Amino acid sequence: MLGGSPSPQVWIYWGTSDGTTNKGSWNLGALPMGTPGLVGFSTNVTGLPANQTYWYRCAASNINGEGWAASSAIFTTLPPSIVINDIGLLEGAQGTTNTAVFTVTLSATSAVPVTVDYTNANGTATAGSDYVGTSGTLSIPADTWSGTISVSVIGDNTVESDEIFYVNLTNAVHATIARSQGQCTISNDDFAVYVRGDGLGSDTTHSGTTWETPTPRSRRGWTRCQSTPPLSSMSRRPPAASPMPRARGHGATTMVTL
Repeated sequence: MLGGSPSPQVWIYWGTSDGTTNKGSWNLGALPMGTPGLVGFSTNVTGLPANQTYWYRCAASNINGEGWAASSAIFTTLPPSIVINDIGLLEGAQGTTNTAVFTVTLSATSAVPVTVDYTNANGTATAGSDYVGTSGTLSIPADTWSGTISVSVIGDNTVESDEIFYVNLTNAVHATIARSQGQCTISNDDFAVYVRGDGLGSDTTHSGTTWETPTPRSRRGWTRCQSTPPLSSMSRRPPAASPMPRARGHGATTMVTL
């Protein structure tokens, strides 16, 4: 509260260091408060980075002169919160790897670097056979919104269900963890086509598959069929260099993995 006659004009000088009673030393300038008189006063400042310390000091003046508060005060903005996202990708073929990239995001940029530890955890996917297990510490530099964690996914040619694994966050420094676990879904991209030699009747082994009458174009003609998962019916000749495996004998079935 400030008094005097006439009522003085009031400013709050502030900055990232203490400017004492030297107006030019306050690197963020002054916030005008008008003439509040003998009442408390305050102001709001938005958009500040997290983990930043600021100094401020009140000054007032009227026609009789200028005065400063007895000392400067400080405040520090709160740390940001951390979240990690969920992602998905295709598995890929045998002998290849795809990269799963998780994004770790801050609720606000920080005036100092933020670090957080991470490690993988199995779900239905297994480290070593479905993905390459990894762990470490992610560092997000000052004034930066996010960082990434990469995990290699191992491809194969096996028909299987979609699989999942996790990345878990712990031990954040200069931040709090709001969402500690990200999930990766590895989508199966392999499937099997079952071809029946005579194209007639049902198949007791693959009971979910419907078989249709073949439409051969030659002695090596393919059988039209539905696949598991379902595909469009087909009736065409296989490439001469790599013919489709063909079932022999009444009711025999051949499985081809694609």
